[in-house]
Amino acid sequence: MLASGAAKEMVIVMVDMWTAPKAEKVNPTIDRQLDAYDEFYKDLGADLIPFIQEHYSVATGRDATAIVGTSMGGTEALVAGFSLLDRIGFIGALAPCSGVVPIPQLGEGAWNTPVLDSFTIEKKENTPYYLQLTVGSTDPWCYESTLIYDEILTKEQIPHTLTVVEGVGHEDALWQNGLYHFFRRIFQS
Repeated sequence: MLASGAAKEMVIVMVDMWTAPKAEKVNPTIDRQLDAYDEFYKDLGADLIPFIQEHYSVATGRDATAIVGTSMGGTEALVAGFSLLDRIGFIGALAPCSGVVPIPQLGEGAWNTPVLDSFTIEKKENTPYYLQLTVGSTDPWCYESTLIYDEILTKEQIPHTLTVVEGVGHEDALWQNGLYHFFRRIFQS
C-alpha cells in the first residue's frame, strides 16, 4: 500500500489488550477476562501513547493517531476511540463484539456488559475524522452487534461508514478487507 501510494506512512503498534497481571491470564472467568480487556483504554491513554511519543519519532495529535481492532479488539477500539476522542481521530472496528454501549435487544450477560453509556461526543471538534465499522455477512458472533452500533451511530448523527462483506465470516478475509480500507482512508488530508 505504501509503494502504490494507497496509504500514508505510519507506525503500527500491535498490543495485547490484557491489562491484569499476567498470572491471571491462565483460566480466567469470562467476567475477569472482559474486565481485563475493558481496562485497556486506560493503559492506552495513560501509558502507551505517552511511551510511543517519548521513544519514537512520530507525529502527535488526534489528526495523526488512529486505532483499529478486530473482534474483541474492535470492541476495545470503539471504547478507546470514544474515551480518548481528544487524542484519537480515526477509529476502525472490524466485527466488534457487544459490550461498548448498551444493547438491550441482545439481552443480559457478560458479553453484553457495556463499558460506555453512549457514543457521546461532547465537543464537536472531537468528532472522529473517519469511523469505520466492517463485518462479514456470515459472522456468527458479531454481525448483529455491528449492525446495532451502526444504528446507534446513525441515530446519534455521528458520521461513519458501515461495510458488510458478503459471504465472509469472522475470519482473516474480513480483517484483510477491513484493514485495507481503513489504511486507505486514515491520515489523508
